[in-house]
Amino acid sequence: MADTALPIRPPGPHPTPEQLYRARHGPRTSEVERWLAHAAVCAACSEELLRQEAFDAPQPMGSGSLAAAWERFGQAPRAPLAPVLPISRIRPIVPDTSIAQPTRRPAVLRWAVAAALAAAVVGLGTWSQTRAPRAALSAQGIWQPAGLLDTPPAEILFPSASDGTARRVTVFDRSRSYSWTSPLTAGGRIAFPEAERQKLRPGVDYLWTVAGEQGGAPRSFRLR
Repeated sequence: MADTALPIRPPGPHPTPEQLYRARHGPRTSEVERWLAHAAVCAACSEELLRQEAFDAPQPMGSGSLAAAWERFGQAPRAPLAPVLPISRIRPIVPDTSIAQPTRRPAVLRWAVAAALAAAVVGLGTWSQTRAPRAALSAQGIWQPAGLLDTPPAEILFPSASDGTARRVTVFDRSRSYSWTSPLTAGGRIAFPEAERQKLRPGVDYLWTVAGEQGGAPRSFRLR
């Protein structure tokens, strides 16, 4: 299958990042449809959509990494090694005591850094307490797959409906020469069959949508 390339200059004006963000989260108007249709064939606007998706769903920081960072912050700095002074047989060399010793960081700066890190710890601690187990990761707003992948995705993650409504996922390429629709699922997680994974080709942009999603543009991924 030949590689699919996005045109450098798609027809029509480029929507602004604010317009693309409203298009993803607002109601589907005729103006929003024009913006999304433009982004579907525009490399720059598609990249902006991916950046916005990454901003809305940042990668979480593990509690172990956070604890290690906090421990490193609380450790006192190591004292510099004393210089080895040459000894003369005639008379000892007296070290120059006029050399200014390094000053300690101002107390205000230390307290400001400590306060900022403490606020981050509180925020991440609250987020960790409300995290769902692995079987319900999709409830945290995770959309996968996305971006460049080394291997075809084994499963697809998306936010489950608040009312528990079952949904279907459709995966397709831009020319619609490939298309797959999943069975109904209500858990925000669907396995991507091995037979379908073998049909995906490197360098091709694949898009996927969730039936019933309001105001969302198709997500995309590509195999290296």
